[in-house]
Amino acid sequence: MNKRDFEKYVRPSSGIIKGLERSLLRDASNALPGSQFKLEKHKELAAELNAAENSPYYWWWVFLRESEEYRAVSYKRKVKHKPSSRRALNKGKAAFGLKEDPKVRAVVEDFGILDRSHFHSWWFLTGRYIFAQQHAFPEVKVVDDGFTVWESKNVKRFYLEVPLAIRKLTALRQIKKILGDYFKAEDGSRHNVFAHSTAKREINKSSKMRLSTFKQFFDVWQDRQEHPDSKWWETGERLKISPAFINYPHTPKSLRASNNRNMTLTVQRIYRKTEKLIYFAARGDFPRTK
Repeated sequence: MNKRDFEKYVRPSSGIIKGLERSLLRDASNALPGSQFKLEKHKELAAELNAAENSPYYWWWVFLRESEEYRAVSYKRKVKHKPSSRRALNKGKAAFGLKEDPKVRAVVEDFGILDRSHFHSWWFLTGRYIFAQQHAFPEVKVVDDGFTVWESKNVKRFYLEVPLAIRKLTALRQIKKILGDYFKAEDGSRHNVFAHSTAKREINKSSKMRLSTFKQFFDVWQDRQEHPDSKWWETGERLKISPAFINYPHTPKSLRASNNRNMTLTVQRIYRKTEKLIYFAARGDFPRTK
């Protein structure tokens, strides 16, 4: 499913959000990690959730949960409202001593506190709203007499008068020429539909990072958190990051040191990129690694 198909699911005007039943919200808010929703009766919502879980939106949520800065600002917000536990209160007090980045605070305001949320519940209660298009993308329409056209302040448009007495090919040729004069090659923003997006938060369109790359980055990050004393090449071998650099029983001794060194460099490079990915994610720019 491409981004255009995905966003039609989460557009408020589609009626899916307005028609969300309270029972589904209750199930979502009470969901535990690994649980499955009973969404047989909500096929559209199930399709939406599946699309969300297989999109960069999911990985943005994942990496935000790994950000110490995001967590600190979240605890500040939790303490200011109503701390759920003494532990949260203590962490929140400690966080008040940290310098707060306004960009991180803005992301926390949009994404909310993520320390105990599961993606299912977070998506239906928060994610689908901040990534939704507030207005549908503009479309070519026939303007009839007496029909009032809704005009948006943030979408430029002009109207063409097409006489029906001319041939279709002639009309298309003339329309193409007019559009060619307007959509100039050097003006890239006019060719980018998403440049006029009305979503509160958006994925970085210039990034070409694949979903499999997000998973590899997260796997390396998680392994280093769980095994901080492991050698870097051991992390690579556990995760099979680069099979060419794995030392197997039959690997000649003359190559083992070289393989370990190359694996170390590979894993360290991924780890550094993951640090940057988390850093920029907390500032509302995802995915970005430099």
